[in-house]
Amino acid sequence: LTSYVQYGTNIDNAGWAQNAMFYGDGSNGYEFTFLTVCGHEITHGVTENTANLVYEDESGALNESFSDMLGVMIAYYASDTLKWTIGDEIQQTFRDMSNPKAYENPDTYKGTYWVSDGSDNGGVHTNSGVGNYWFYLLCQGGEGINDNGTYYNVEPIGTTMAENIAYTTLTSYLIETSDYHDIY
Repeated sequence: LTSYVQYGTNIDNAGWAQNAMFYGDGSNGYEFTFLTVCGHEITHGVTENTANLVYEDESGALNESFSDMLGVMIAYYASDTLKWTIGDEIQQTFRDMSNPKAYENPDTYKGTYWVSDGSDNGGVHTNSGVGNYWFYLLCQGGEGINDNGTYYNVEPIGTTMAENIAYTTLTSYLIETSDYHDIY
């Protein structure tokens, strides 16, 4: 795998493109090379070489969500600490898988904060909150009433089983145009 570290000047981002990972140098003194983001970007490579999810609308949101799921798990295996936030290592948390709404991401399909206006490439980052929360519930469990008024009570199956389900779904069952209805 090829990685370009300290890419650019004052770049507060990381990305997967042309079979390589690019990690910005960061404008606030924090490079974008923390393990959760590295795992996230590597998973974009896995996605490109398996399901090859189109990077827009719901398939793009799934692309982002699976990258968050596996990025969190890679960091967990390295540190033995399970964290559900993305970006806190650089003091710029931008997603919370356990509470997507905290960063204006939906936790419910077409619920509060759902992007349908075409911004964010059809909501690829924002709408990933739905898949992120699904994964969190599989791992940790939870109950409540979602934004559509439906009661849910999810018994946790643990991180290992949840990760296996996510990885197998991504690499064996999804196609380029898969959407949320195809996986849940």
